[in-house]
Amino acid sequence: MLSDAFRGIAVEHATSQGTDPGSAARAAQERLVAFVSDRRAFLRASLDWQVSSHAHETLVQAYAEGVQTAIESRGHAAPQHADVHDLATFIAGGSVALLTQWVREEDDDASQTVIVDRLLSVMPDWLIGSG
Repeated sequence: MLSDAFRGIAVEHATSQGTDPGSAARAAQERLVAFVSDRRAFLRASLDWQVSSHAHETLVQAYAEGVQTAIESRGHAAPQHADVHDLATFIAGGSVALLTQWVREEDDDASQTVIVDRLLSVMPDWLIGSG
């Protein structure tokens, strides 16, 4: 379910090439957070299920595919010394961890804008167009 959402958001982000990178990043994060928020109770309950690490790896990889596309669309803005796949996996893993933390939080009334801002605040400036 989340893997499909990540892929859909990545496709939408990739088609927004003429958009300011910061606006495109915010729109992608807003769509992701809305998707998670709509399923938050289910996702919170599922965090305690006994699943293999393969499920987590699959989730991170699906997110990383979209991040890699976003990195590639930024051209030479990304650090030239780093492997694009490694960067994407690292960013996706951190994003999934932050989303998981948010899902576990008890305050279901917390603004979606707050988690979007939290996600964007830890993204590299070169990726979201802030630097």
